[in-house]
Amino acid sequence: MTSAKRPRGTLMGEGVADPLVFSGRAPRVLVFHGFTGTPQEVALVVDVARELGLGVEAPLLPGHGARVSDLAPLRFSDWLAAAEDGAITTPLPVAPKTPGQQLTLREFREGAERTYIIDTLKALDWNISKASVVLGVERTNLHKKIRAYGIKRGDV
Repeated sequence: MTSAKRPRGTLMGEGVADPLVFSGRAPRVLVFHGFTGTPQEVALVVDVARELGLGVEAPLLPGHGARVSDLAPLRFSDWLAAAEDGAITTPLPVAPKTPGQQLTLREFREGAERTYIIDTLKALDWNISKASVVLGVERTNLHKKIRAYGIKRGDV
């Protein structure tokens, strides 16, 4: 869209100004749009990270996504603070430390694997073929794991 066609005072970024977030495996990727832009301008980077199964987030920075005048009172420090606040902080699974509640390595691994499979399936709208590629397993083996872990589409 050229500036001649853009309504006066609107931002350069096109599309909806919603943040883009995908919960995947580590390493996680934090991607920022440009000045006067929206997360949509980095959607390609988000899509590539998602296809690789990585966690990725493209937040909407303060003052962006509506009108240029919204940027006037803001400074770099505001955007930096928002970036630090928006950093992906999903914790990695940790084993319980209470005596008597300790999981075996197998139980811990299976729990983590089940959670990761569910997260991947949700992120890919339960497309088994795509999930098997992202997870790096044969589709038939993914079906076996889904059955073995009792995973159902409605699982949280």
